[in-house]
Amino acid sequence: MLKFNNKVPTDIKIGNKTVEKILMRNEVVWSRPDYFYIENTYVGKNTISIKRTISGTPSSSTFARHLEYSKDKVNWTTFKLSSTTYNITLNQGEKVYLRGDEGVLNYSIGSNGAVTNITGSQSHILGGNINSLLNYLDINNVVLPVYVFKYLFRDNNKLISAYNLSLPTITLSEQCYYSMFEDCTSLTTAPALLPATTLASGCYWYMFMGCTSLTTAPTLPATTLAAYCYNGMFQDCTSLTTAPTLPATTLTNSCYGYMFSGCTSLTTAPTLPATTLANVCYGNMFSGCTSLVNPPDLPATTLTNRCYYYMFSGCTSLNKVTTYANDISASNCIDNWLQNVAPVGTFYNNGTATYTIDSPSGIPVGWTEVKPPISNYFYVENAYNGNNTIELKMYKDGSSKHTTHNFVYYSYDKTTWTPVDVSTESTTTIPMVSGQKVYMRSKRGTWHPNTTNIVSIYCTQAYNVGGELISLIDYSNRSVTLPNYCFTDLFEKTPGSISNNTNLLDAHNLILPSNLSESCFDHTFAYCKSLTSVPQFQSNTVLAKYCFDNMYNYCTSLTTAPNLPFTTLANGCYDGMFKDCTSLTTAPALPATTLAPFCYQNMFEGCELLTTAPVLPATTLTESCYYYMFKWCSSLNEVTTYANDVSARNCLSDWLSDVASTGTFHNLGSATYSRGTSGIPRGWTEVKS
Repeated sequence: MLKFNNKVPTDIKIGNKTVEKILMRNEVVWSRPDYFYIENTYVGKNTISIKRTISGTPSSSTFARHLEYSKDKVNWTTFKLSSTTYNITLNQGEKVYLRGDEGVLNYSIGSNGAVTNITGSQSHILGGNINSLLNYLDINNVVLPVYVFKYLFRDNNKLISAYNLSLPTITLSEQCYYSMFEDCTSLTTAPALLPATTLASGCYWYMFMGCTSLTTAPTLPATTLAAYCYNGMFQDCTSLTTAPTLPATTLTNSCYGYMFSGCTSLTTAPTLPATTLANVCYGNMFSGCTSLVNPPDLPATTLTNRCYYYMFSGCTSLNKVTTYANDISASNCIDNWLQNVAPVGTFYNNGTATYTIDSPSGIPVGWTEVKPPISNYFYVENAYNGNNTIELKMYKDGSSKHTTHNFVYYSYDKTTWTPVDVSTESTTTIPMVSGQKVYMRSKRGTWHPNTTNIVSIYCTQAYNVGGELISLIDYSNRSVTLPNYCFTDLFEKTPGSISNNTNLLDAHNLILPSNLSESCFDHTFAYCKSLTSVPQFQSNTVLAKYCFDNMYNYCTSLTTAPNLPFTTLANGCYDGMFKDCTSLTTAPALPATTLAPFCYQNMFEGCELLTTAPVLPATTLTESCYYYMFKWCSSLNEVTTYANDVSARNCLSDWLSDVASTGTFHNLGSATYSRGTSGIPRGWTEVKS
């Protein structure tokens, strides 16, 4: 850290220009502090009140005694933190900046505590770097003491947004953000990202509890958790409609306990990919979520003590659960997990465990247990109000003829099966009446005769697809290894050429395999221009090289992308995945912090209605990782990135070419970008963390 006269400067000017950062050998040795601030959004005067509450006899070394404030970041006033409220008056649109240099702020252990609370008399927002309250002199190297921000904004019912507030620390401490925003009932927007990857016991405990106006949650990229880390984090956030992606596969005791309890507007739960559980890990996680209709699959085969304890209790709209458990002998592991759910539902038992029937601690009264059907075959469903025809054909791309018989079987009733030889170039037609389904299966271990001869499925009128896609490879073995390129061009009208399939409407009931292979979904739905609903990926999916290459290319009716919760990427895995999806308005979260070469290249190219990019939390880029990523996204006007190192070959080449003429670039890392389509577009405003 750069020092002048053994002091770290807070402001450096060369001539009349303010210096933002100084680098030596490509390392940031000094950067201008980004002070925490409060901004008055009320039309008149606003009073910001700061009060300290002491309980017991805490050591004076554990909490701050003074802070400084300024309205211009030049003239600073020191004030004492005490039980006497300190008031600062703000005019409309005015900001007050706060900073400290004692390395501590709040403290609370047992009966000993010193808690600072900040409120406002009228509506206001927060921004800047919260760590400036601890040590603005060395803001980039702050170590968080335990309980440091506990109750900081608790009961502040005039706080409406913390979106621009940065909580940049990567390594947290015990209960550091405990109840930080608890009962901030007017808060609608949380900080965009909580970037910490090393969590601590109870670090986010009750952080947003009772924030009844909060509609969206921050991104949570951590993959290794700590005990009670998310406990009650969004409890009773009754307006929360979207939950954050939870990518962690290593759990700890009570890590997700009560996390969304009482979130009565939440309809869809996040994917829970962990297959190894911890005691009470999901206890009460969704209890009282009365609107929840899309629960997560539960892939763990062995349960732990109280792991699902009261997990969905009081979810009165919940009418389905899917579990893979084989061993449910752990103490209280499913006690009342399905208490007071919907009166009628389906319990998908994909494991070997035996549950108590008609019990909230097993399978509820009125629910039907469904075992994994061997006959959950891939199917084509006639969605046309009349007769329809399936065209099953192999399109040859190469000089060799195929004489080997490669049979696929189809059936109307899953009892009588008719073989089809897909090694020839002839078209097989299969008639369907209105509403009819045709099931397909194979045991060949592959779908195409080889990678240059493509078998496609097309219907002459409107149709849907569903069932387990793996049945086209081997209906008797869900764990079969997928051949490379196995589902290439599967639903294109004429593979190998630009041919629009305007008849495939819905694929949301299609179950995709989890053991992927190189380019396995290459152009699978490409040019399906009427497709509006797509399948979700299984939580235990493992990506492979170019596995989703141009999977939804030119799906021009697609408005919503599937969840992509994966944190372990592969080379080119998302290459062109949503290219030219011209109706796509919302991008999926991309939580991976470690990238692979070419991983996101061309991913959203041509998505002309996309306005906001997903947060990009990776700090180090790889070769061509963002190459052409948002090219021709002509409505895109906001990007948030945490990159510190953008030196990889072609990592940013034309990534923001032909985007909106004006926009905001949130640079929350230390990287320096050039101006232009391979950096920050000209006309855009750069906002540093």
